[in-house]
Amino acid sequence: MNSGKAKKIAPLILAAVMAAAGCAETEFNWGIDPETSSSVETSSVTDDNSLENSVTDESSSEAESSEDESSEEDSSENESSEDDTSDPNVYPDDSNTKKDETGLYDTTPISDAYLSGDESELDGLQKAILKEARKIIKKVITDGISPIEKELAIHDYICINGKYDNMALDVMHTVQPHSDDPYGMLILGRGICSGYSTTFKMFMDMLGIENMIVHATANRNEEHAWNIVKFEDEWYCVDVTWDDLDLSEPDKQISHTYFNCDEQVLLLHSHQWDLNKIPHANGKKFSFANQFTYEVKNKEELKAAINKAMERCHDSVILMPSGDYDTGSYNGNVKKLETDAREIVEKMNFSGYFEYSNEGVYSFRFFTRDY
Repeated sequence: MNSGKAKKIAPLILAAVMAAAGCAETEFNWGIDPETSSSVETSSVTDDNSLENSVTDESSSEAESSEDESSEEDSSENESSEDDTSDPNVYPDDSNTKKDETGLYDTTPISDAYLSGDESELDGLQKAILKEARKIIKKVITDGISPIEKELAIHDYICINGKYDNMALDVMHTVQPHSDDPYGMLILGRGICSGYSTTFKMFMDMLGIENMIVHATANRNEEHAWNIVKFEDEWYCVDVTWDDLDLSEPDKQISHTYFNCDEQVLLLHSHQWDLNKIPHANGKKFSFANQFTYEVKNKEELKAAINKAMERCHDSVILMPSGDYDTGSYNGNVKKLETDAREIVEKMNFSGYFEYSNEGVYSFRFFTRDY
């Protein structure tokens, strides 16, 4: 199942720049600024806790805070001494006893426990996964964002904080403990394609987004797994493994080539599966390009869009030119947009190019000059 990375050519981003942008363990808020985006609606979110804190007695609050911190430290020490979940040997590799209909690790009991609040039927491994999943959802999912923004936040979190486990398969093709389940991805920080896909499925189930795992092949018939998701009665393909561009670095670029793409994209990129056994994925409306396009009227808006994409560790930015970029001929407009984009990224020690265009929408992809 090591096909997930074998044939990809991954553009690497400068670690120092991305670290400064806070890409590793990023806390996402996917409400897009309406001034720089033409597609995603945003809503303001009121922080009820901050309102409560503003009327709380200051001295009382400080005393309680001190007690809470002390209590939390004691609890944390006890918890870490009893259960070091960062050690893969804490829990046995029992993934072979919990399979779903695709033959992969079954995350349904964990997502069901999250939704019901009852984890009494979970074993220790499942509880550890659930505990970490709750932390991540609290960290990256904010009130008022759309289902597609929730999906993107989870996709990007997995790509940024996990890495593909190149050592997962030995010569006997024996999977190392937890490389194929969410424990490996979320707690150990590494996994193979089945780890990526089961982790993504678990979160989608928790967030109420209909989805399935496709367990088939890619790249010369090697075993591979990815996901499909459903929005408004249409299915879309998601291959989180192949969107995780870097194999090892925590500060890295992530792609969206395989985020809510249609099945033709996967078919053109070495994926093979029985088209009659799963729903056809031909959706367009909720593709990355259609949902996360920045409308840019001038160079300042172009720079803001590029900066925002880089802050989120995206490897490209989807642009819809207007204003100053829509005053000349078609070729003239494209040339002006490209010239300005190149000038902006070159000052950051990057290069770039327009990867594709579709009905006046362009993708500008970033590369380091040393790549």
